[in-house]
Amino acid sequence: MVNLLRVPATIESLELLRRFIVSNVKEHAVPLSLVSRIELVLEELVVNATEYAYNGAEGDIELECRVESGSQQEADKFCFCLRDWSEPFNPLEYDGVPFVSDIEGRLAGGLGLLFAREFSDTRTYRRVDDCNEICFCFTLS
Repeated sequence: MVNLLRVPATIESLELLRRFIVSNVKEHAVPLSLVSRIELVLEELVVNATEYAYNGAEGDIELECRVESGSQQEADKFCFCLRDWSEPFNPLEYDGVPFVSDIEGRLAGGLGLLFAREFSDTRTYRRVDDCNEICFCFTLS
C-alpha cells in the first residue's frame, strides 16, 4: 500500500509531513527503535527542500510512504520518498562543506545530509521528468 501527501514547500508543512509519516509508521508496525531515525531523516530532507529547492519561489513537496516486501533472504523495508519539482539536485552526491574540528571556524551545512545517509539502510535518487525523487529505506527487523 502506498500513501501520498502533497503540500506547499514551506517550513510550516513540516509538522503535517511529520504527522503523516508517524501515522504510516504506526500503520506498518515499524519498530520503535527506527522511528526517531526516520523522523530525523525526514526533517533534514524537508528543511533542505523548503529552504533551497525553489530559491524563494512557491512550489510543492510530496511525501510517499510504503513498505517494500523483502525476499526470503531480505527483511521488509519501510521507505519514504520525497519529491519536488525544482532544479535537478542529487543530495546523495552532495558532500557538504569540509568538516573541521574547530567549531568556530566551521561553515554551516552538509552534516544533516550526512546523518540522513548514515541513519538509513538504503537510499536512491532519480530525476523523473521534472521531478527530483529521493527515497530512504529502513530495514524492518
